[in-house]
Amino acid sequence: MPIRSVHAKDRAKSELVELICGDVPFHLFLERVGEILVWWRDADGSEDGQLLTRSIVPVPGVDDVAVDEATVQDDTKFLVLRQNHPRARDDRRHQAQQNR
Repeated sequence: MPIRSVHAKDRAKSELVELICGDVPFHLFLERVGEILVWWRDADGSEDGQLLTRSIVPVPGVDDVAVDEATVQDDTKFLVLRQNHPRARDDRRHQAQQNR
């Protein structure tokens, strides 16, 4: 969709920069996403894009805390910790019992 106002164009450009280059990658916590392609077209018709990737290696956690080492497109590594909510654990147990 074309952006016509100068203010909107500047805002869109700053949002794209933040999306691609932010301190914390926006896709870091998107568990089901491995790749996202961000693509844009300038007013002159030139196009460019950036592939954002995320790969996960589980590492040993503690009690009800799951720990993953996440590596993003520039090889930066993050530790992602998630507390397993009791309801989610119960739901998974119930689902596993039904699948037997």
